[in-house]
Amino acid sequence: MDIDLHGKYVLCIYKEGNLSRAAKQLGISQPALSMAISNLEKKLGYKIFDKSTLPFTLTAEGKIYLDFLKNQQLAIKDYRQKLNEFYDCGTGEVTIGAPVVYVDSMISAAVAKLHKEYPKYKINIKSVPVPELIELTKLGEVDCFISTQSNLPDTFIKEEIKSVEKLYMCIPMSWEINSKLTDYQVIPGKESKCFDFSLLNNMEFIFLEENQPLQIELRKFLNKNDINFNNHIVVNQVSSALSMCAQGIGICFVQEEVLKNSRILNDICVYSLPDVVSGRKIYVSYDKDRYVSRACQNLIEILKSLS
Repeated sequence: MDIDLHGKYVLCIYKEGNLSRAAKQLGISQPALSMAISNLEKKLGYKIFDKSTLPFTLTAEGKIYLDFLKNQQLAIKDYRQKLNEFYDCGTGEVTIGAPVVYVDSMISAAVAKLHKEYPKYKINIKSVPVPELIELTKLGEVDCFISTQSNLPDTFIKEEIKSVEKLYMCIPMSWEINSKLTDYQVIPGKESKCFDFSLLNNMEFIFLEENQPLQIELRKFLNKNDINFNNHIVVNQVSSALSMCAQGIGICFVQEEVLKNSRILNDICVYSLPDVVSGRKIYVSYDKDRYVSRACQNLIEILKSLS
């Protein structure tokens, strides 16, 4: 049981955005792919793609057909998983996602424990930002993921695995302002009082992409403290922000786990943030409309027990 060949062609064209890249990915010629799609469109009675745009866009009917294919793909994956469990084959696949910061600190130990329980399972780890993890979960490419984001789509369930995640502010060691803040500097994992954040007015900050949870917290902090800022650098990973901070580029917010594992603490100064910013919960989330396999359920319980 699988999606038919034409369905695979449509999904690939949609993903790649044009015929030539899709044909290369599928291992067929571009004329053969074009002919197959034309024949499918004749059979369906409508156009799937608007080929006058680059990348190709879906027609209104094409969007409906694509949703059908995605749902079919998910149903087939769930069917196979249920069948494997029914026959107790001991084989299967589970994929967990997380921003890179949580891979070493949380996922590695959980995956190692799951592997002992399911030695024949293929266990995948997707390390990408949360917005991408949400989309991958909707597509069935991720079974569950870790994040601090609480405002997830309505179909998503989140289970708390850690009640408080500490955030810190990092300022390049080379910046003169640190000489005024010696009494406020802190070792990651320790507590310290906060300084007058108005001293940061008009300084350079390193931002994450706007829809990332940590960037949302940074924005709230800047607004609450009426801080005007300069910003010319935007990255998609906290580790990149920290690396640039160590090179003297700007101020950034970083999770405690990142700092604990960092080798560049000698190049930055670390400061505490108010609890209203710093005390975030960490969740493991999944889509309730998808079948959650026994292996995935076990992984979720392991994550909760290890935190």
